[in-house]
Amino acid sequence: MSNQINLKEKIDSFIEKHKEEFFPILQELCRFPSEHGKEYDVQAYLKQKFEEIGYKADMVPIDNSIKNDPEYTTAVPEISFKNRPNLVVKIPGTGDGKSVIFNSHNDVVPAKGWEKAYKPEIKGDKIIGRGVCDDKHGAVLQYMMALFLKENNLEPVGDIIFEIVIDEEVGGNGTLSLLRQGYCADGVIVLEFSNLNINAGARGALWFRAEFKGKSAHMSQIHLGISAIDRAMHFVELMKDYQKRLRKDGEGLEMFPYEPVPAQVNIGTIKGGDWPASVPASCVIEGGVGFLPPKTCADIKKEMAEIIENDSDPYFRENVKLSFPGLHNDPYELDKNHPVVKTLEKALRRSGWEPKIIANLASSDARLFANIGKIPTVNFSPPRNSGNVHGSEENNSLKDILDSLRGLLYFLEEWCGLKMKKI
Repeated sequence: MSNQINLKEKIDSFIEKHKEEFFPILQELCRFPSEHGKEYDVQAYLKQKFEEIGYKADMVPIDNSIKNDPEYTTAVPEISFKNRPNLVVKIPGTGDGKSVIFNSHNDVVPAKGWEKAYKPEIKGDKIIGRGVCDDKHGAVLQYMMALFLKENNLEPVGDIIFEIVIDEEVGGNGTLSLLRQGYCADGVIVLEFSNLNINAGARGALWFRAEFKGKSAHMSQIHLGISAIDRAMHFVELMKDYQKRLRKDGEGLEMFPYEPVPAQVNIGTIKGGDWPASVPASCVIEGGVGFLPPKTCADIKKEMAEIIENDSDPYFRENVKLSFPGLHNDPYELDKNHPVVKTLEKALRRSGWEPKIIANLASSDARLFANIGKIPTVNFSPPRNSGNVHGSEENNSLKDILDSLRGLLYFLEEWCGLKMKKI
């Protein structure tokens, strides 16, 4: 039984033996420029790594029919899922212990202008390169958990499922596919950066597109035209007021103790007009709304439509087309006293620190498990600092990665149960 195993001694010994291997493996993963559509090679490399230590690793295809799923997020560019598999490693439990999914992603955002992005550098305790924080260290943690079990002749009482997915950066279609294919568990830990805290929730995010129609005229006859850009600027002012309203609505939520309240309306792009001396007949704004529970994407769509419908300018009301392509992530919130939260909290305390239990300010695939799979889900991962995610000089810390591994192994003992294999 798990209580007969000196897990601390085994973890200490394992980390001492393998600590110099973590960064070279992460370094190798980050040499793959696995941007959207280019994920196959890194998945194949990891499949080989898992199989070398004796675990079956499945390249799970994503059927293009997932694009018809109401929860599918349209990518830019929109490409086929052919030769773009998820990777799944399942370690079956031997009894009736609780099951767990660990989930991370191997796709990365582009690194335009960063010459050394895919030539990761190790500088003492720090590794620098695209994907070292978001999110290839999650694959290293999963591999090292599997290696720990193998080397220590341990097997779980409940199932362990390791998932290394694609398409997270464009909205989570890889994880969505696995959920639709029936992968489930009693709890999920998404290995996205959390500053080594426990994210038991996340804000929502919804992208929008607003198209404005005007009436063209020569600049000398500006009084005869109607500027679509002017109408777009009016919309921007309305959205500034809407942001204030969202922040007011989000005050006092225990899981979101941030200042300011993490609700926002971002104007991301503006494209309008076609000639300096012409009144612009068209303008398009694209942006995003960040919002807090209990609001949903449906609520935000309704409220934005009502803002336009209630405007005093009839021309504005009748010449705006509002749509919501792209990202559509509902928020989620898990009770901080849920067993998956308390079990991870106990494991991290046992590892030497007191984690905060707060919501994530960014969206991750955690919300898919929570909202679609109805599975209790948390987000947990290093580093303790920001990691400069999506930026140049993206980085991670060896100490923080090792601390995370220790905490996750203690979690496995408590949640799934561990026992020695019979020889």
